[in-house]
Amino acid sequence: MSVLLSTPGRMSADRDELQRLVDELPEHDIPAVLAEARRAHLEAATE
Repeated sequence: MSVLLSTPGRMSADRDELQRLVDELPEHDIPAVLAEARRAHLEAATE
C-alpha cells in the first residue's frame, strides 16, 4: 500500500491540471477515458 502525501497547494495544482486535460479532450474520447479512470479507481480501492 502506498501513501501519497500532498499539500493543499499541490492538490489544487493537480486538480487544475486534470480539469484542463479533461476540457481539452475531444468528445469522442471521453467515454474511453472515463472508463479507464473508473477501472483504475476500482482497482486501487480493492488493493
